[in-house]
Amino acid sequence: QGHQGHAARYAGQESRYADLRAEYPGGALRENYRQRQAYATAGAALTRGRVEGALAVDYGHDVLASNLADAGRVRRDALLQSLSLRGRFFGRRPLTLTLRGLAHLCVEQPPAGQRRLYRRLTPALTAVWRAVERPHAALALRASAQELFRLPSFTEAYYRHLGDTGLRPELTRQAAAGLTLQLGRRAGDAAGLWELSVDAYAARVDDKIVSVPYNLFVWRTVNLGRVSATGLDASLEGRQPLGRHLVLRLAASYALRHAADRTAPGTPGYGRALPYAPRHTGNVAVACEHPWLSVSAGVACSGGRWASVEHLPSTRLPAYAEANFALWRSFTMGHVRLDVRADLLNAFDEQYEVVRRYPMPGRSYRLGVKAVW
Repeated sequence: QGHQGHAARYAGQESRYADLRAEYPGGALRENYRQRQAYATAGAALTRGRVEGALAVDYGHDVLASNLADAGRVRRDALLQSLSLRGRFFGRRPLTLTLRGLAHLCVEQPPAGQRRLYRRLTPALTAVWRAVERPHAALALRASAQELFRLPSFTEAYYRHLGDTGLRPELTRQAAAGLTLQLGRRAGDAAGLWELSVDAYAARVDDKIVSVPYNLFVWRTVNLGRVSATGLDASLEGRQPLGRHLVLRLAASYALRHAADRTAPGTPGYGRALPYAPRHTGNVAVACEHPWLSVSAGVACSGGRWASVEHLPSTRLPAYAEANFALWRSFTMGHVRLDVRADLLNAFDEQYEVVRRYPMPGRSYRLGVKAVW
């Protein structure tokens, strides 16, 4: 049995920046960027018994232009070819093995200088075992090892006050293991269903691309020669009917992550956490849904972090927690459905900074109405 498919997409975006000051010629400094992207993909798959093979080919054409005299026009053409093999073994408790090879071929023409050619073959191996498969419970165990290759984006490489045209591609080697546990009935919303996912990973990144803000307007993007990263991600999602029309929903997540610069022993940043990379982050949201009125409450938290690689006391950003509340209801008027929603954001007026020296908004309100025909 075989099948094939294809798709295409075209997108464009424009960014305009204006700094109005008398010191500039004409009274303003204007920086405009226009980016256009064309993308096409085609693939085919063939199944023979318990083994499936798939081949996919992606082509992307990106162009960046700006009004800056020294920026010029950038063009990038990328061809990605992926070959995957998947096998399923053991019928009652299936084990699925997937082996994939992804070939990267990219040609980039910068505004000045010679054309750049990037080539890389990245492998990936994934194993998933359905250890438990019952009507009211399921447990899946998974493990993976993969290599990831990423070119700097146009923003990271060519935007003024942020980009660096000399950036090198980023290469990541990562191993991960995790599980997903489901309890409850998966068919329909009339029964409770809870899902817990936990994943642990370790990675080494060569030439990691990092952007560090000096302020909201001037950033610096650099390559870090080597970065080690470890982490644990956990999430819990569930629904529980509380009555005929009342449903309780819960979504919570937590991440424990540590990414440190391992480029040059003896330097100020060696072994220390990367800038703006908190060790602990998490959020939890609870909603009670009812046809007459639905309510929700949520909290997003972030641990302390640093604004520089040196970890100076003056660059320490404290932990924060932001609480949000919402009310919403849907109305039907003829063939039109109206969704009315009111949000109270940062309800307790938490004072915190995401970027050093630039405080985030305090308590605010939002009211929205959406009409669906």
